[in-house]
Amino acid sequence: MIMDKKTPKPHNNVVISDDSHDDQGHEAAHPMSRFEDIASRIRHAALNLGLVAQRSSETGVDVGALGEGANVSREMARRWVIGDSKPTDKNLENLARFLKVTPDWLLVGYDNSVDENTLCEVVVIVGEVLGRKGIELDPKSYARLVATIYDQLQKGENVTAKEVERYTNLLA
Repeated sequence: MIMDKKTPKPHNNVVISDDSHDDQGHEAAHPMSRFEDIASRIRHAALNLGLVAQRSSETGVDVGALGEGANVSREMARRWVIGDSKPTDKNLENLARFLKVTPDWLLVGYDNSVDENTLCEVVVIVGEVLGRKGIELDPKSYARLVATIYDQLQKGENVTAKEVERYTNLLA
């Protein structure tokens, strides 16, 4: 089978397209931003860190500083910021660390990870409060209580021992 540059090459009976041509081989319109959701979160985090471009820029983000901080080229950082590309797993970790956010937040817009230290603190505090009050909870109720308090902490709310007691009374 003879192929020209415009025909996608088959690989293991799967046609791999470069998205630059439509089904008839004509040049397709380049999508404006394939990864806009991730790009907007990268821009938001970068600007929050003060990575503001000194010269006029299509995004306002200093992509040179972003690339340096994430240990990638300026061009790769620019492609992330405008949504032409998304970071690989390794680059996502570096980028998130540099931007002081989580990889989950960059990918999906919320942090789905569990902070083990905070969770351990909540378990200990709940155990102490329950012990002082002489309350024993079944495992499911105990887990619900810990999850409720953990969720409050994840939302940025301070949780005092009195609030733990209040939650305990509500869920016990």
